[in-house]
Formats: sequence, structure tokens, C-alpha cells
Amino acid sequence: MESTPQFALPRATREWRRFRCVYTRARAALEWPDERLFGRVPEASGWSPAEHLFHLCLATELVVRNLRMLRKGPGGLVAEGGEPIPEARPILLRGILPRGTRAPRMVTPPTEFDRAFLRELVDSGERDLERLEDAMGELFEQSWTIPHQTLGPLTAELWVRFGRMHGVHHWRIVREILTAGGPS
Repeated sequence: MESTPQFALPRATREWRRFRCVYTRARAALEWPDERLFGRVPEASGWSPAEHLFHLCLATELVVRNLRMLRKGPGGLVAEGGEPIPEARPILLRGILPRGTRAPRMVTPPTEFDRAFLRELVDSGERDLERLEDAMGELFEQSWTIPHQTLGPLTAELWVRFGRMHGVHHWRIVREILTAGGPS
């Protein structure tokens, strides 16, 4: 049963719930037949839905790792403050990631993997995310930051926002793949 976080900030609660949808959707996708999950439709995307899911799990793990580091407070990568770069502000405000950015190598799916391994990524990622739920209210009130490789310093709230935006971005692409000719 999914619990509902009780943060002091309603905006934070909404972002957290939406961020968690990455795994709700992933769990549903794991039940798709192989043709639908692993099928490619090059005119929609160079990756299959499974590859998007794999990438999303790896990227979400990094967001969760950053949230755990932010929970410890300043030191190492965690600074006492900071702002996203000016070009990132409209993206974070709008809440939509631009299409066409190449994924960093460390979150690029391997050429071969199976459903069982993907399920392990979803299970472990969801567990790690749930472990942070009780700390979110406190974290969202902090001004501590960790830099994102292209957006600049992000607070915990902005990391969750980015994670949610990234999830929405990839699930939209998956929907395009399925609409463009992938088996439904």
C-alpha cells in the first residue's frame, strides 16, 4: 500500500507523488508482452520502451543518491546554497525537458538486458526512493545544493522536480513509440 507523505509544503507533496509515479508506471510496463516492451519504432525513438525504462531507472537512482547526500548536509558535493544556471530556470519553471538531448554514458542502457534485470532495477530503485520519504519535508526546507551536470546547483526540491520532469519526459516518448506503431 502506498503511503502519502505529509510535508509542510503542498507543492513538495505534489512533486514527491509525481516523482514516485516513475516506479508506478515502470511496474505496469514490466507486465507488457516482450514485443511491446522491447520493440523499437525508430521513427519515434532510437530506444525501445524497455531502454527508456532502463535509462529512467539509472537516472532516478542518481537523483535518489543525491537526495541521500543532501540529507547529510554540507560537505563533499553538497554546498550550503547555490542557484541553477540561468538557462535552466525556465526549464525548471515550465517543468518540461527539451527533447533531443543525448543521455550521458553512465545512464545509457546496455545493448542487451532482460526483463528480470529490469525488474531488479525497478524494485531496488523503488525501495531506495521509499526510504527517503520521511526525510522529504525537512529536506525541501533546506537550501543545500548538489550540482546537476547541465542545470547547475539544485536543492532537494529541485532534484525531485527534475526527477519528476525526467520521468514525464521519457513516459511521453514511450507513449509516442506505442502510438507510432509499436504493438499495444
